[in-house]
Amino acid sequence: MFCFNRALLFQCHNGDGLRTLLHLGADPSLAGEDGIGLAERCGGGGGELASVLVSSAVAAVVGSDSTMVERLLRGGVDANASEAGGRSLLHWASTCADAATAEALLAAGADPNVRDSSGATPMHEALLRREEDVAAALVRAGGDIHIQAIEG
Repeated sequence: MFCFNRALLFQCHNGDGLRTLLHLGADPSLAGEDGIGLAERCGGGGGELASVLVSSAVAAVVGSDSTMVERLLRGGVDANASEAGGRSLLHWASTCADAATAEALLAAGADPNVRDSSGATPMHEALLRREEDVAAALVRAGGDIHIQAIEG
């Protein structure tokens, strides 16, 4: 695993290489000898490589892989990261009924009231699916049950 982890730090110019190493289990929370983490090394908040990190985080959330989600967050992926359409990692955790991942995202600073492009919040997703544990975690973190979505 050491080789995968070390190689990960050098794949920030190669989206396919980065995706493959993450899929193989490389730890995105490790920093290089210079102390620079993976997300910062790969361009921070924008570009194709940052998009690879966000899509890897979404895949980890959807797959209920809380270990990988936590590693990606420690590696510098923003807890408020979202994909096209504005669906945040917390929206996905709420959709997939994953209270443990929702709590990890909230602890890392995810906004419980973030809206997607239709104005829906993670709370809307949790309540729509009757996911009481997720809804309770959102409320504890300041989630507002009175926000109305733009659509629906």
